[in-house]
Amino acid sequence: MSRNFAEEARALSNQLEAIGAMDFATALREAIDFSSTGSEILFGLRFHLHQFIATPPTDLHATARELADAIDAAIRR
Repeated sequence: MSRNFAEEARALSNQLEAIGAMDFATALREAIDFSSTGSEILFGLRFHLHQFIATPPTDLHATARELADAIDAAIRR
């Protein structure tokens, strides 16, 4: 079964918005909405997830790291 990275990122974006992390929430949405290829979406999501992971920890960091790791693995295939 394949994962829907865009759907997972949108769900994370909604959670980020709920805790007030609007910049990261918007960045994830824009990485999906303004990309023209699947690869571009994955690279954009990976970049923004790693930017979020580098900030002081929140309850959402584990979710973001797991998604980023899964995207990294998909890109390497």
